[in-house]
Amino acid sequence: MLREKETEIETLLEEMAIDQSQRMETQDALSEAQTIIEELHDQLNVVRLRAAQCETDVENLKLKSLFLSKQGNDDKAAEQHLYDLCEQLDAEVKDLRKQLGQSGRVQISLENQNEYLKRQLQNHSRSRSASPSPSAEESGFADSQLSVPQRMLPLSQRQLHQHYEELKRRMVELEEKHREEINAYEQELDRLHAEMDSWKSKEQEWHDIHQTLLEQQEDLDEELKAKNKKIERLSRPKSKTPTGASSHLSCPQDDRDANREELIHRTTEERDRWKSYACALVRTIVENCDEFVEKTSYDEPDLSTTAERRWYNYAVYLLEILLETAPQRLTEMDVQLLRRRRSASCPPVSSNSIFDQGMEGPDILSAVNIRTIGTANQLTLSERVARIARKPIFRAKVRQ
Repeated sequence: MLREKETEIETLLEEMAIDQSQRMETQDALSEAQTIIEELHDQLNVVRLRAAQCETDVENLKLKSLFLSKQGNDDKAAEQHLYDLCEQLDAEVKDLRKQLGQSGRVQISLENQNEYLKRQLQNHSRSRSASPSPSAEESGFADSQLSVPQRMLPLSQRQLHQHYEELKRRMVELEEKHREEINAYEQELDRLHAEMDSWKSKEQEWHDIHQTLLEQQEDLDEELKAKNKKIERLSRPKSKTPTGASSHLSCPQDDRDANREELIHRTTEERDRWKSYACALVRTIVENCDEFVEKTSYDEPDLSTTAERRWYNYAVYLLEILLETAPQRLTEMDVQLLRRRRSASCPPVSSNSIFDQGMEGPDILSAVNIRTIGTANQLTLSERVARIARKPIFRAKVRQ
């Protein structure tokens, strides 16, 4: 009987050693699972930080796109920058999706390990209930040691599941928001492309007008050269005639040459006076635009003779033609006049000295084709000047 009892005690001791080794292995597995759960929590924190960084990048991209839309700049570098930012956001979203998939796989693996550990604990509890152990205190202590990680494991799993659901929801929101931002950026890029095409068409139109004006300028220069050559040829003295019988013809020839030179000189002076009147008139309209529109009293030039009054009226007539045929030629001159007027070093131009300014400014009359305006003779001079001053080209420059 003693030998049987000793044999039974040895068998129970061996089973107890086996149970203790299994419990140690289970505790190691539970501690390892807890370590994996903590690592997964760290990964979830990193994913949250990345998601917050993505939201910050989206807000920065919004600000940049708003800044670009306010500027209305059609620079290709800005468009490339927008494309790069969109690609960067796509890459970050893909990275977050990849991390989300990895977190899901880790969660599934942890669940499988949890099920395996639960099965091991159930098998162990069945084997312990089938064979009573002599050391009940040690088994109770081991059960109390195992119960703590066993209670913590479902709690960690619930927290992990909650974090996983929250991360999934944040990813869906971020993806929808990102899709809306992409659509807004595409619309903005389409608008910028349309505006760029419009400006290109306008630039081509202005280029064509500029080429036409240059051709007209060349034609006028050629005509002027031809007229100057004709004048020089007519003003050149002829070869000397023999003395004696033809000496009485030299006096009428000299008189005709003198009359021709006087006519050339007078025509040149009138042409310069005409250009001076036209340029000074535009300067007067630019500086007294509001007064012209309101038809109030303003300092008119001192027109002492009938010829000056006639040339002043003719300059208004030429300005009306210029505003209808080639207003863009007047725009360049208008900008230069306003720039000179705003310059601190340049004193304000008085309208009383309108005929003393000479030939300052560009020659605006090279684009004018003389033709008849039907309404020019039906209005007074002040009404015609007021109508010219109401043109948008003068009003826009004055507002600036």
